[in-house]
Amino acid sequence: MSDEGRPSPLPGLLVTGAAEVVTMRGGLRRGPAQDEPAVLRAPSTDPGDPRAPALAAWEGRIVAVGPGDEVRRAIQAGGYPADRFAVVDAHGGTVTPGLIDPHTHLLFAGTREGEMRLRQRGASYLEILGAGGGILSTVAATRAASGDELAAHGRRWLGEMLAHGVTTVEAKSGYGLDATTELRLLEVAERLGREGPIEVVPTFLGLHAVPPELRDRPDGADAYATAVATEMIPAVLEQGFARSCRPAPRWGWRRGCTPTSWPRRAGPSWRPRWAPSRPTTWRCRRPPASTPSRARPSGRARSSRHCSRRRRSS
Repeated sequence: MSDEGRPSPLPGLLVTGAAEVVTMRGGLRRGPAQDEPAVLRAPSTDPGDPRAPALAAWEGRIVAVGPGDEVRRAIQAGGYPADRFAVVDAHGGTVTPGLIDPHTHLLFAGTREGEMRLRQRGASYLEILGAGGGILSTVAATRAASGDELAAHGRRWLGEMLAHGVTTVEAKSGYGLDATTELRLLEVAERLGREGPIEVVPTFLGLHAVPPELRDRPDGADAYATAVATEMIPAVLEQGFARSCRPAPRWGWRRGCTPTSWPRRAGPSWRPRWAPSRPTTWRCRRPPASTPSRARPSGRARSSRHCSRRRRSS
C-alpha cells in the first residue's frame, strides 16, 4: 500500500492486442533509414489472435517485445510473477516508443486568429509585425500573464501532446523579451517538468525578436543583443532552469526579426556552459538503449542525453 492508503501500482505492464509495435530495433537511424522503424505487425486482423504483437515492461524497463504468446513465455522464463502485471488492451492500435518533440513554444498567452483576415488580404508577416501583431502581440499578452496562467495553458498543451504519444518536449522561452518574463517562462517550464508525466526541457530563446520598446531605435537590435548578453543570460545562468540557449534561426536575422549582431554581443558570456564559439543548433536524438526514455518525476530538466549539437554549416 502507498502512504496515502491507495494500492501501490503494479511493477509490471503488459500491452496486448496491438496491430503493430514499433520496435526501433537496430538503433539510431539517419537519412532514408529513418523510414524503417522495424515495425512488428499482427499476422491477422483478429485482435484476439495470440500471435498479435505484445510488449512487457517491468519497473519501467521493457523486458520483452514480440508475438503475444512468445512474450508471455518470456515473462515466465524471466521469473516475473504474471499476477504483478497490469494488462492493457491496445484494441488493434499502434504501440510506439515515447515521441520526442525537439522544438516547441510551449508557454505563451493570447492568440492570433485576429490576424487571419490581414493574411487573407495579402499582408506579409513583416507588415503584420510592423503593426504590432505577430510575435509582438504574443509578447504583450505573455508579459501580462501570471505564472499560474501560463502553467495552466502549458498543461493543456502537454495533455494534447501526451495523447498523441509525446513523452519529452523541448520548451523554448522567447515570448517575454525582457528578463522578468523570460525567467518566468523558464520557471514555469521547469515546474511543469517536475509535475510530469511529460519531461520538459527548458531552453532560453531570448534572441527571438527585437522587443517593442526598442524597435523604433536605430540601435535597437544592438541594444537588445547587449541586454541579452549582459543582463538576461547571467540571470538565466543564476536561475539554473534552462538546459540550453539558442538564438532564432538565420532566416529571422535576415528578415529583421532578430538582432544580426548576436554572435558578437551575446557570445562570450554564455559559452562556458552552453555553446562553442559558433552559432549552434540543438537537435534531439534517441537516448542510449541503456537509458530509459521516461519523464523524470522531479528535479531540473536533464535531457542532454536526448540532444546532440550540430554546428551550422558555413
